[in-house]
Amino acid sequence: MSVHRAGSYYGVPHSTLEYKVKERNLLRKKKELPSVKEISLMQEPIASLNVAEESPSPVITV
Repeated sequence: MSVHRAGSYYGVPHSTLEYKVKERNLLRKKKELPSVKEISLMQEPIASLNVAEESPSPVITV
């Protein structure tokens, strides 16, 4: 809903709503960006990860 429409619907002046929206956006906690190390780990192929090959995956036979 736009600020103008909300102001008309609720009977609140546009400037008050605009101020409240800006205030809320300033007070919101910003999301942290992942570190370079985390990004490089996400881009690594699964085959290159150090997985213990000693324990084979379980095989279920029917």
